[in-house]
Amino acid sequence: MVFINDEHRNTYYEAANRPTAQQLLNSPTTSFWLKEAIRTCLNRDCLDAFTDADLLLEVCRDHMTEQLRKERRDNVQQVQPNQTQPNHA
Repeated sequence: MVFINDEHRNTYYEAANRPTAQQLLNSPTTSFWLKEAIRTCLNRDCLDAFTDADLLLEVCRDHMTEQLRKERRDNVQQVQPNQTQPNHA
């Protein structure tokens, strides 16, 4: 089993279980957006494609984090300040 350490994010990807580009392109469950991104990536300079993909990952991560924070704020605001929770003791 081979692990690739992404030191910037301190996460590990199991290389043996990751689908190949061709498997993703052939899969009916892969989104059209991702298939087009893979096709574009494979026709570009690999370093440029990697750099852009890494930046896109950061943008997506920031967007997800902001959405989760917004949902958390919205959920907290839905609870009335004087509302008490039932005591189940």
